[in-house]
Amino acid sequence: MRPPIIILGMHRSGTSCLAGSLQEAGLFLGDVVVSAPHNEKGNRELKSLRKLHERVLNENGGSWCSPPPSIQWSEECKKIQRSLVNQIGGEYSWGFKDPRTLLVYQRWIEEFPDVRFAATFRHPDAVAASLVRRDKMSYESAIDLWMKYNHILLRVSSLRRLRLVEFGVGIDRYLRALGTIVVELELTEPAVFEFPTKKLVHNWPDQSHSLPASALDLYQQLQQNAL
Repeated sequence: MRPPIIILGMHRSGTSCLAGSLQEAGLFLGDVVVSAPHNEKGNRELKSLRKLHERVLNENGGSWCSPPPSIQWSEECKKIQRSLVNQIGGEYSWGFKDPRTLLVYQRWIEEFPDVRFAATFRHPDAVAASLVRRDKMSYESAIDLWMKYNHILLRVSSLRRLRLVEFGVGIDRYLRALGTIVVELELTEPAVFEFPTKKLVHNWPDQSHSLPASALDLYQQLQQNAL
């Protein structure tokens, strides 16, 4: 079995777009969601995998919007993980996407030391606006959550070779970065990527908002690591 290609990134940060694009390039994702209320082309998530990650977070006293300070996987969750891997993994390019993976990624590295990652991030204000709209979260809570997830993303980027693309910065630049990722992951770049379109971006940074200096600094660090 090949090690998986895991798509990392916070909620509302373009993970669905990246997953759908890599799926176009031949990455097997399994029976994923292709239609969802808040994702025009579906969130490209495997429901059983998302359920597993939710259980891990719950068992550690947290959730996707309230990350626990530390993560331990129960033996039952490890058993479920291996069962899911046996269902979708094989001698081909396979992987998955779930924003919660950022909170539980260490277990996946333990299981697959040669795992490869592709990742995406987005301007904190745009993510916060999307969370406020979708989840009725306060703007301050949304920014705080953006920082928690993306601190982990930056940490993974410093520890592992991580191909990082910014979502919502222009389709031409996005497609160039996507082409580089596809080649490095040894996938097959289609003649035309049909998944990424301007219609997928519904929120843009509002320059009138005053972001914390720590959020801006983290965002700039992510940009420095991006394709």
